[in-house]
Amino acid sequence: MKNIFKNPFYYLGIIFIGIIFGLLFKSASAWIEPSEVTNILSPINSGVTSQTKSGGLLLNSLGATVGLTVEKGRTGIGTTSPQSILDITSTTKALLPPRLTTAQRDTMLSPQFGMVIINTDTKKINLYNGSTWEAVTGGNTLTDSKTIFSSSEARNGDYYCKKTTILDDGKQGDWTTINESKICGSGKWCKAGNCSLCGVDLYWNGSSPTCSSVGTGNYSPESDNTLYNCSNKPVNSSYTSAGNGTNSCSWSCNAGFVQNGSSCNALPAKIITTVDSGSNASVTLGLDGFALISYTDSARNLKFARCTNADCTTKNITTVDSDIYYNSSIAIGSDGFARISYMNHSGYNLRFARCTNADCTTKNITILDPTNGTGDYSKISMGLDGLPRVNYEFYPHDYMDSHVRFARCTNADCTTKNITDIGVGSSTSMDLGSDGLARVSYFSGSWSAGYPNLIFASCTNADCTTKTTSQVDSISYPPMRFAVAVGSDNLSRIAYHHSSSSVGFLRFARCTNADCSTKNITTVDPDSKGSNFTSMILGSDGFARIGYTFKATDSDLKFVRCTNADCTTKNTTIIDSTGNVGFAPSMILGSDGFIRAGYSDATNKTIKFVRCTNDNCSD
Repeated sequence: MKNIFKNPFYYLGIIFIGIIFGLLFKSASAWIEPSEVTNILSPINSGVTSQTKSGGLLLNSLGATVGLTVEKGRTGIGTTSPQSILDITSTTKALLPPRLTTAQRDTMLSPQFGMVIINTDTKKINLYNGSTWEAVTGGNTLTDSKTIFSSSEARNGDYYCKKTTILDDGKQGDWTTINESKICGSGKWCKAGNCSLCGVDLYWNGSSPTCSSVGTGNYSPESDNTLYNCSNKPVNSSYTSAGNGTNSCSWSCNAGFVQNGSSCNALPAKIITTVDSGSNASVTLGLDGFALISYTDSARNLKFARCTNADCTTKNITTVDSDIYYNSSIAIGSDGFARISYMNHSGYNLRFARCTNADCTTKNITILDPTNGTGDYSKISMGLDGLPRVNYEFYPHDYMDSHVRFARCTNADCTTKNITDIGVGSSTSMDLGSDGLARVSYFSGSWSAGYPNLIFASCTNADCTTKTTSQVDSISYPPMRFAVAVGSDNLSRIAYHHSSSSVGFLRFARCTNADCSTKNITTVDPDSKGSNFTSMILGSDGFARIGYTFKATDSDLKFVRCTNADCTTKNTTIIDSTGNVGFAPSMILGSDGFIRAGYSDATNKTIKFVRCTNDNCSD
């Protein structure tokens, strides 16, 4: 055995190995290894030196009460140099607070002052103020707060233009003066921070709020801003404008009344005017609502009167043509100018005049049918194409051999046209249906009692070369003029006289099918004394208005307003009985729904015009 005590290096080696193992043991006892075997053993340890980990870090997967506590210092996210206790730095990402419904928010345990969430129900940021949650206001898209301005003296003693903020929780902030404490003053209003005034006939409408028009029948002085009602109109009138700042609104008398100074007096049932000397009037309405009248004067000139007021007390009269054969018919074109058909006396042919200005001082005249003996008792209507249709009589030899013709003009002056012979007959009348096709009625034969049939022809093409024909009634003597009107049902109505040498009565036929093979016939006036002249127009109610010559001793103008479809009920009025009047009436319906009519006064050899002011044209 060696003497180990004699070798000092042996003992030094033992001591050095012991020191090494001691240091390793102390280091191992100071390090706590992470729980996951995949975690590296360093650099996370309990030392005081800052450390860096390149990978992600998951904490508190087992749900400890406190997941992470930073006891001291600043914490940075997105920055290595945080400037506050929590510094979140990013130019591409946002902070997303917890998102809770209102119910979830309100069941939160022990909320603390200053807590912030996003309310997913209201889409607003909510802040806990220590006792309740309230929405955070501001200029962001999550709030509905708004600034409002006071109106004139909106609150008692509030004379200044002010603003406040209504928070999205419904609370109102304090009012703040925003017009440098300048008083708006009486009659001014504050809008968007400015003391402003409304102009004449404008008032401050707080419900808008804006300066609004006062409207018809009201007024507001400039800068007043208050709506006042006008009170200056008389009874039986209506306001037509505002008052221009004063209690002086314009007004007009109601229908059936006429202005007399500052009052409205009841009109008579009708107003009758003498238009001119002449006879055989035909009437239509111009685009202005005033009457247009064609007629024949004593020298057999074709005259045209354009009335320039409602009663035709003022008018412009023009001679359109000379040497005509009494009767004419007038219609109005889409240009507002008259179209007139008539029979020339010297050639006994049908002529057509297209007026090219309002008073017909310029016109184009065409011989529409050059055949001798054509054109008496013509009826003109404007087609859907804006071109004329003319229905008229043709006497090839004498009255015992009369025919009914129909002409469809194919240009404006009717220099080109298609003429169709509809049938043997006389005393014809026509109207156009909504399809633009003609409905023609006439008496089969002439003045002889041997031809007693009232015929109706429903044209089935534009030129009436095809048609359906039926007999409507049998009479003893054909009248000289009767009337056809097509209703909104596109079925025809016919007003005519059934007369003999001793009696006469007015009849009305309402066709119940297209060709009038079925119809309802009513005797409207059983004692019309053999009159030969009838005119008819349909009212807005679809019921007939019939004007006719009533001959007792002298002729009168008589009027029937039917009050049902078949005219079994009606109101009858004598419109004019002064002298031998009412000859050859021509009626039209005014825009007020009341009748206008032109007719002849045989006693004075004049044309008269009547404007009815009520439905029945009676007092």
